Amino acid sequence: MTADKARLTYARVCVEIGVDDELPDSVEFVGEDDKWVSQPYIIGAWNIRGMNSDAKQSEIRNWIKNNEVSIFGLLETRVKQKNADRIARAIGPYLVKLDNYACHHNGSIWVFWDPSKASVKTIKLSSQFVHTEIVDKQSSLSLLATFVYASNSIDERECLWHDLVQLNVDSNCPWIVLGDFNTVLKMDEKIGGLMVNPRDRSFGNCLFDCGLDNLKWRGLKYTWTNKQDGIHRICCKLDRVLVNYG
Repeated sequence: MTADKARLTYARVCVEIGVDDELPDSVEFVGEDDKWVSQPYIIGAWNIRGMNSDAKQSEIRNWIKNNEVSIFGLLETRVKQKNADRIARAIGPYLVKLDNYACHHNGSIWVFWDPSKASVKTIKLSSQFVHTEIVDKQSSLSLLATFVYASNSIDERECLWHDLVQLNVDSNCPWIVLGDFNTVLKMDEKIGGLMVNPRDRSFGNCLFDCGLDNLKWRGLKYTWTNKQDGIHRICCKLDRVLVNYG
């Protein structure tokens, strides 16, 4: 399907689905040698909005088990560093974790992976992203993965857009960027509330400069709501998966 690279810079397949959707056991695609390749792991990201409670940790464990997610980012963890190891063990003692406590006092981004499926190397950390290289244990194929939890501040998001452009300049690999970007890309990605700040158009400029585009998805268009009714209701698409299409 992508072996001739007619559309993609690198032959690959990415799948984005909702948190509550059933995930496939594997994804098969045609490699550059015209042979079928089975993708043995699934990459995901979830804005968990706090995971200190036993109930939330149980919810995460069930999500991992039921959907066989092997590499994933948990965003907006709200976990103090002194409690991080205990909570990480409660989520999955067989998993390996990295985080961004060095750049954010609450470690807003945790990345977990199953070491039997892949190895993950940290390339760069910030308060708003964890940039990694993932190498598949079976095929030794690698890709770059950036897990994002963007700030509520427009000024700080401007720094994030600049950093993403720099990451693109420094690399020439298949790249997936996923998480909560805390802003919309287009006007029709928001209903209700104040108009989108014109300064947030920098997000679109960033994606253009990086050669990143939205991965097609299924399910609800809006990923966040303020849970109010009537004229007070606000819905936005803040979460997305981006890949570097050719």
